[in-house]
Amino acid sequence: MSRRFNAGEYFNVSGIEFRVEQGRKHPDDRVLLWWSQEYGWKPIEMTVGFLLADFFFENEEVLYPKPAKGGDYYLDACEVAARNGWRQADEQLKAAKVRAAERRRNVA
Repeated sequence: MSRRFNAGEYFNVSGIEFRVEQGRKHPDDRVLLWWSQEYGWKPIEMTVGFLLADFFFENEEVLYPKPAKGGDYYLDACEVAARNGWRQADEQLKAAKVRAAERRRNVA
């Protein structure tokens, strides 16, 4: 794996502020935090990721039931994020949205 989150990195995604800090488990451990007006910088528990995966997978399954790809589309994007970085997965999603909009325009 050549990419690595570094302590001190900062991200703003969808208006939510995130930062990376040094973890306590190991010298290479990292912790992802998000900003809350009420609590300040708060570490994000893995449970949050599980909730997001559950929600997005289920929603895609409802919107695009079999034989469409449905939730598997989301899982594929998660694998891209895990192996190549979240920005690449985001770029692929944006490109797919552009292609879908073009298809809708061509049908109309």
